[in-house]
Amino acid sequence: MTQLQLIDDGVGYALKNEMGKRLDDWLALPGHLEMWTAEGNAFPMWKKRVLVTELAACAWENICSRFDFERAATRLGMRMTVDGSGDSLIRIQGLENYSFSDADGGDAGAESEDEGDILEEEEASEQDVEEDADAGEHDDDATGEDFEEVEGDGDNDNSEDDDTAEPGTVATYVGEAEAPTGYVIVQDCPQLESEADLQALIGQVVYVGHDTDQAQGWFVGHVAHRNLSATDLRNAPTANFVVKYKASETDRMLNGSEARELSARLYGKANWWVCLRKA
Repeated sequence: MTQLQLIDDGVGYALKNEMGKRLDDWLALPGHLEMWTAEGNAFPMWKKRVLVTELAACAWENICSRFDFERAATRLGMRMTVDGSGDSLIRIQGLENYSFSDADGGDAGAESEDEGDILEEEEASEQDVEEDADAGEHDDDATGEDFEEVEGDGDNDNSEDDDTAEPGTVATYVGEAEAPTGYVIVQDCPQLESEADLQALIGQVVYVGHDTDQAQGWFVGHVAHRNLSATDLRNAPTANFVVKYKASETDRMLNGSEARELSARLYGKANWWVCLRKA
């Protein structure tokens, strides 16, 4: 029997990158870096596990909100539906002849030996965490105040009302966008709901936030097209446009094109991109 290795199309990379940024945001808060690196039980291991779990959950929710899993699976030839519709679109790389049947999945509710081992390991791990938590409850040095700060650092119901409230926006790293010379920032996001709306954005001048080793700040770009390559989607899984930059407009920081997600969710001068018009 041949075993298949599924491809995540960049979701794993995006998740780790998102988690890293959220952890950086948390460590940047007053006293958190010292608490994380302090010796002893100032910030016990069970609290670190809870924090990392929370960061992972918030990061995963954010990734899922903008990643088109169905589109990616279709493009990779691995979109498998429960009712079998669309099986003709499945293209398994490296295999010329293959077939699927319900029997391949085994009996409903059946458990393999490997799955049984995994369950035992998970139960043992959960028991270890519970023991650490019980120990932490009796730790006089571990105060409730510090833990409340950890819980309150994730997304909350009010973050949608304030762009600057959500960690991970470009304003967190390089500040809000200020209109470059000769341009005015368009405050309202253009309509991006229909195919015609998306096509209308091509050719527009945009101001895009960057926080990388190569470029940090806001840079003028031009929406070039929507024909994303496999490499584009591997580097930016949620991208839906290609933006081109000119060295003369970016102080020679950027020159060329990159895949970007230009969506209403990321729009705003305290977020990741805005449209520009001539002053």
